[in-house]
Amino acid sequence: MFNFPPDAAGQALSMVYWTFAFPALLFTALAFFAHGRKALHWSEARRASVRTNLFLTALNLWLAPLALGLVAICQGAYDRLGVPHVEAEAWAGWHPIALFLLYILVMDFLDYWNHRLLHGRTLWPIHAVHHSDTDVNHTTSLRVHALEAVVMRLSYIPLATFLGLPGEAIAGGLLLHVLYNKYVHMDVDWDHGPLHYVLASPRWHRWHHADDPAAYGKNFAAVFPLWDLAFGTYYCPGRCTAKMGISEGPGALAREGWLANALLPFTLWLDVPVKFVFSFVKRSALRAQS
Repeated sequence: MFNFPPDAAGQALSMVYWTFAFPALLFTALAFFAHGRKALHWSEARRASVRTNLFLTALNLWLAPLALGLVAICQGAYDRLGVPHVEAEAWAGWHPIALFLLYILVMDFLDYWNHRLLHGRTLWPIHAVHHSDTDVNHTTSLRVHALEAVVMRLSYIPLATFLGLPGEAIAGGLLLHVLYNKYVHMDVDWDHGPLHYVLASPRWHRWHHADDPAAYGKNFAAVFPLWDLAFGTYYCPGRCTAKMGISEGPGALAREGWLANALLPFTLWLDVPVKFVFSFVKRSALRAQS
């Protein structure tokens, strides 16, 4: 583990290391373990996928100050509401591992419902960016629109503030979330055997990305499939051989590259009023002719 100095530059380096450098080394090693030397030979589709994911990530990092500023404003507004919360002293006797597991469990429950909302009509234009990848691999976890990151962070404000958990538990939970999210996106057919109902597996999550109507609206949890079991959205009939991504309809345009992904939410949101205006003008013209 690298011990960076406790200043802004050190924190930035630490974030880059744990979010990008360390996962890159870890998942390259896992891919080599799973596929041997084949893991080093990328298809054109894999190269295009990784290229788009990295460019979109670079754009998101550039936009990060704006996104974090918005989240900070909302955090301040929430704090001024004076909503009752658990005092930090309440956790004094808890073991750090227990606090970490509690945060992961609650966060995953929240992520389950966030994910379901992102698949709804209003927020789907944001989340379609993530599903535009037709070659799902561990870098697909980076294909997230900046607006989706804002939506997720805003939802964490009540959770983190109400629970009042120590920062170490929250930081550890967020790190595990980053690493596990990359793991379930790996291009491997691992299903965890008897633990497949306990921990999300790459096979299980590939069905979530499958371009198969039977799998639409399934497998929303990030870590614990028990939420999908409880709410009727679990789906894993076996090995997933279906195509990945969005082949047609809203979101298919984003397969063209990072810029199309960055603009996709606005493209889809604007498409509704534009169609309405054109429809209104067309109807008015027909009435004028009759």
